[in-house]
Amino acid sequence: LAEAMCKEYPELVQSLVSAAADESMRVRFNSALVLGSLEGSGVVQALAKVAAKDGADQWVRAAVLSGIEKRMPAFLTAFRKESKAEPVAFAAVMQDLGRLYGNGAAVADSRVLLQDVLSSNGEYEWRVSTILGLAEGITGRINEFGTSPKGLLHAIQGTSTSSANLASLDSFIGKVINLADNQAENIRVRILATSLLGFTNYERAHTSLQKMLAPTTPPELLLAAVSALTRLNDPRGAILLTEKKAWSSYTPRIKSAVIAALVSKPAFINELFTSIEKGTITGAEISSGDRVRLMTDKNPMVSDRAKLLFKELEGGNRMKVYQEYRKILNVSADAKLGKTVFQKSCSACHTYLGEGGKVGPDLTGVKSQPVEALLLHIIVPNYEVLPAYQTVMIVTNDGLSLSGKILSETENSLTIRTAFGTDESILRRNIASLTNSGLSLMPDGLEQSMSKEDLTNLIAYLKAGS
Repeated sequence: LAEAMCKEYPELVQSLVSAAADESMRVRFNSALVLGSLEGSGVVQALAKVAAKDGADQWVRAAVLSGIEKRMPAFLTAFRKESKAEPVAFAAVMQDLGRLYGNGAAVADSRVLLQDVLSSNGEYEWRVSTILGLAEGITGRINEFGTSPKGLLHAIQGTSTSSANLASLDSFIGKVINLADNQAENIRVRILATSLLGFTNYERAHTSLQKMLAPTTPPELLLAAVSALTRLNDPRGAILLTEKKAWSSYTPRIKSAVIAALVSKPAFINELFTSIEKGTITGAEISSGDRVRLMTDKNPMVSDRAKLLFKELEGGNRMKVYQEYRKILNVSADAKLGKTVFQKSCSACHTYLGEGGKVGPDLTGVKSQPVEALLLHIIVPNYEVLPAYQTVMIVTNDGLSLSGKILSETENSLTIRTAFGTDESILRRNIASLTNSGLSLMPDGLEQSMSKEDLTNLIAYLKAGS
């Protein structure tokens, strides 16, 4: 009510400023939403106080930061003065603020922010978070900042910077590497540091990232390492990701992430093909949508090789395969063994009985379906594909290829959920092409990744419903 009446009764602004310090988080949240559209004494400071107290919550961050577009420097100054800010909240807000700078601030202002953070004596968590957000935002504006063989962080700093500034950045990157490597460090900080390594270069980062490609690494940290190697966009990174020892130790979730990286980067595709030829990766592990995209690539060196590798999978008659497999339905099966098959081959994308991913449909209710129907949808995933689960393929202006289902759309961006369960938001201005294949995210040829006994046990597990 106050928001609608502020023009007629300006004194209400101060009431809203006071509400930003209310004991109730819900009141603070609503005051932030309103203050973002207002001007007046204490408004920016009030927003900074809400962010410092509640910034660990993503919705509060959104409420605060949605109202500072034209006053980011003033907010940054006020927020940095919040000495009693909760550390996790402070780091989260600074990361989002850095991303806002990267997305829309002038090149000079972004460089000032980078240097300001580098020269600060504050905690490394918020400093790493801020620079990570800045780099993430600038990813879509590389043409404005230029490039550097040392990576995007050096490109942000610019070629005309002083030797002292260069030394400051190199020293900071060295500290980031130490944070990523330190197993005694908070896992949240290690993930941030590892993610930031993706904006350096292969020479500087690969030793740390390679050590993380092990089953002993916490999964969120391992995913951050995969993402960092992907961002580095160096073919040698693809070799690390597909090294036989590492590949054989990946869980389904990690393996899906690596496959998504290999098919998304033109620089990685050659190593993907080589790994398939060696037998490290099977063609059935690549989604049908990605196989078709590679087989129709404009580069004949890619398409010709893909056609040779995926000929059997994409050229065969899937219904014929289904008819051949129907006879296995008469064989006795063990539902308990089927649970292991589900965890290995299906859980990265599907939820069943409350466990698993959220890429494809929840399979908890399929026990009421006939076994023939379950087999059909496994063997012929494109037999029936609801629009919500059809594969959309996006190529960005910087050459990145992503595929997944559309999760949400706005006027300025869209978000897709990839086959390995991560959500990727893409600004519409950064989309070079978008294609809806009409195909399922689930790959053809899944039966080739398991024995017939495994398949019968899997169906028995899905039918058991417990």
